[in-house]
Amino acid sequence: MQGLKIIFLGAGDFSTKVFEKFIEKYELVSVITPLDKECGRGQQFKPCLLKQSALNKGVEVQQFNKVSKEGIEYLKSVNPDLLITAAFGQILSDELLSIPKYGVFNVHASLLPKYRGASPIQAAIVHGETETGITIMKTVKELDAGDIILQDKVAITKDTTSEKLFDELADLGSNLLIKAVDKLIDGTITYTKQEGWDGTYCTMIKKSDGIINFNTTYSQLDCFVRGMYGWPFAQTQIKDKKFKVYKISKVNDSTDYEVGTIVVADNKYGILIQCKDAVISLDIIQAENSKMMESKSFMNGCRENLVGVKL
Repeated sequence: MQGLKIIFLGAGDFSTKVFEKFIEKYELVSVITPLDKECGRGQQFKPCLLKQSALNKGVEVQQFNKVSKEGIEYLKSVNPDLLITAAFGQILSDELLSIPKYGVFNVHASLLPKYRGASPIQAAIVHGETETGITIMKTVKELDAGDIILQDKVAITKDTTSEKLFDELADLGSNLLIKAVDKLIDGTITYTKQEGWDGTYCTMIKKSDGIINFNTTYSQLDCFVRGMYGWPFAQTQIKDKKFKVYKISKVNDSTDYEVGTIVVADNKYGILIQCKDAVISLDIIQAENSKMMESKSFMNGCRENLVGVKL
């Protein structure tokens, strides 16, 4: 079984990191990615990171808009032993799943059955979890419901952002994937059915999902800001100016101000806002067409009186 014919399916940063570690030990027949997308002002086609990495490493790349329709003949012609998916973002049909001899192994960034779906890294932080991890599972048609092969955990601390957790889980995922394939080859692999179901599906995050709701507690807001870090970032609007919020902190307990109101705005304290149970500081912000800075620095150059402004 040493000469397994393996095909890797993915697209973005997470799958690229997993791919680059995996091919240090195992060869691939090819990598499958979605079609190149138009981007930028010139609307030029740009390959995804995984495609760029695979080509740089001399691995064949195949691209399909919907692999379960357009890629079937290619996969049948290769007759692979194993498919691997990591942040691929497409539902695989029963026909496709039946092609590889040993099925499809998926690298999923949560401790299944928690956080099935497209945004498990962000969801774990936003919901205040103290730990999450990686699940290597055997894919079935139902979303993220297949048998578990391996799992491993990482802690979520008060300093964890989705960007940091992304890198940590990608590294853990690549190591765990290699272990799973090792077990397949040496015949010690096991498959465990997912037990229990807590209803935590998480959908694809849109830019609008980053808008801050100040009618929540400080703890919830802090988790939200850290969970949205990287993309789409927590966002708010003060008068006619939009801001990304990178970091917040608790200043003191509630005031008599209405929730969502700026209670202090100066170059000594920065921008302080009343949330549901506390006054919070917008520590690090970024105004549109500007650079990231402390809100104190922003207020140093702001000539408007923002106190009393409702967000």
